[in-house]
Amino acid sequence: MLVDTDERLRLDEVLKYNLSFDTPEESFTELAEIAKYSLNVPISGISIVDDHHIWLKARVGVDISCLAREGAFCSYAVESNHETYIVEDTLKDALFVNNPLVVDNGIRFYAAAVLKNKQGFNIGTLWIMDTELRTLSPKELTILNSLASQAIRLLDYRYTNLITNLPNRATFTTQLQTFINEYVEDSSKSCAVDALIGVIHIRNMDVIESIVASHSSSQIQILIAERIAQSFKLRHILAHLDSDLYAFVVEGGTEETYQEEIDGLTEVLSESIALDDYQAPLSVSIGLVECPAHGINAYSLLTQAITVAKGSREHKQGVRTKRCSRISNSEYIKELHEDINRYSDGTAVTPFYQPQVDVETNTIIGFEALARWKNAKLGIIPPTNFIPIAEDSGLVIALDLFILKTVCCDLTKWQSQGFKLVDISVNFSRTTLLSKGLISVVDDIISANDSVREFIKIEITESTMLDESDPAGERVNSLRALGLQISIDDFGTGFSNLSTLRLLKFDQLKVDRQFVHNISKSSQLAELFSFIQNIASLFSVNLMCEGMEDEEDIEILISKGCRYMQGWYFSKAIPDYKVAKLLKNIDIISGSDNSSDYRQLADNIRKICDTGAI
Repeated sequence: MLVDTDERLRLDEVLKYNLSFDTPEESFTELAEIAKYSLNVPISGISIVDDHHIWLKARVGVDISCLAREGAFCSYAVESNHETYIVEDTLKDALFVNNPLVVDNGIRFYAAAVLKNKQGFNIGTLWIMDTELRTLSPKELTILNSLASQAIRLLDYRYTNLITNLPNRATFTTQLQTFINEYVEDSSKSCAVDALIGVIHIRNMDVIESIVASHSSSQIQILIAERIAQSFKLRHILAHLDSDLYAFVVEGGTEETYQEEIDGLTEVLSESIALDDYQAPLSVSIGLVECPAHGINAYSLLTQAITVAKGSREHKQGVRTKRCSRISNSEYIKELHEDINRYSDGTAVTPFYQPQVDVETNTIIGFEALARWKNAKLGIIPPTNFIPIAEDSGLVIALDLFILKTVCCDLTKWQSQGFKLVDISVNFSRTTLLSKGLISVVDDIISANDSVREFIKIEITESTMLDESDPAGERVNSLRALGLQISIDDFGTGFSNLSTLRLLKFDQLKVDRQFVHNISKSSQLAELFSFIQNIASLFSVNLMCEGMEDEEDIEILISKGCRYMQGWYFSKAIPDYKVAKLLKNIDIISGSDNSSDYRQLADNIRKICDTGAI
């Protein structure tokens, strides 16, 4: 039946929005609170409706995270196919007179604006409830619908790629982990390869984008996504991680049928993409990992596949496929543990430093210390491979503290050489933040290098602080009490619980790359960035944009008054001896007559790193 087909398609769309019993969504609470106060009701929320449940992405005035769909208000709202759905008196409506919320909680009024996504499917509602009878004025209906429009924008931005509308990285990782957990719990599964995870890297996407207009570039990305999806015959999930990166998982096959899937994928990607009068030949690398052979952690599996896909050498038109080597996590853990403890030779684990700049004054204002690992046995291991392993194994505590100690020693060395110092940011994971005796250990490290204390900034990922009662927040404040600066990293990835941030004292927000990459081509990104700017202004802290790669994006951010930036456009992460060159010449970089804009600043940084002079 057509209705059944439509509902199946709708449910496929709903899967994008990360539904889980275990992870209640607090990201949209601010919108629900606006609905509550602006419409003068005691209860409000944002819900997603799947085949059996109503999932509450946000709820104000009620402590429920999930409801059965049958007989629920939101279920009827989604099925109504109307923009709004209003029940003015629940006791006079036969559909709801026996509803538990009516019987047990005294709900008399319900109103919802339906959340319709880009594909035209009703995925959920933004709703309000009251224990009193009431009606909504035309103005109040406009407010309700406006908030619903904002909610769907946030949902689409957080969980999907805005160009192809496929699941984004966060959604794909969650879906993959859910699939893995189901297989782990099913003892009847004994296949050598339960699932094949792959990442497709369109290596020449930047070249294609430089040739065609932005709207044509988007259309090419859509065509590539459609071509990939049509090549699969087995059950699969497809995601769009970035303009040049797609990810997939296929399951339910054998080694032979998996190879058939890859052969089919290779065939369709070997053909040029035709758009108007332009034929775009594709240069493609596909990185493959296997579950459970390469692990059962979705984040680790995905990062391994990305590393394999991006690690292939440049090649011309065509498709190259490479499988991840079967080095076990236990081997990685053993080698990493030993290398952290044998740093005396200076060749194992070490920080590399990525410059941070002020594009208003065209100066270097700091660096972020990023862990790098070169192992005698395994070679150079990308951070995307060993950081997840360090986190899973608990080695991340030793790693974070080791990087902090090394940074302090480097700063002290540069100070003794008479260089002008700038802030250095060091990342702390949640595991490190909650480790026993952390504050005392950090105090000892800093006290041993007390003259550089003011230049140390600790970066804490936004998702590290989960709620107001989380002990991580107390640790953050204790670190700041030691005289260290605090930066909230990857801001925006979870649309922070602002009530938690209000309890913290911090100095900087770092905007996640996904909020600024391609901002010059997306009005939605521009709107969301302005929202983040307002949050930074609310807390009276500066805003650092990371992942800057494109001049057009930088120009847009400058026009919006953003001045602090970090990314490959200015410099990749560099070893300590190149940092010394930059610090030695920092006044020349910022004071040169040629450094009239950020372009010249980037050029000066490169020249000094390469030659030591400009």
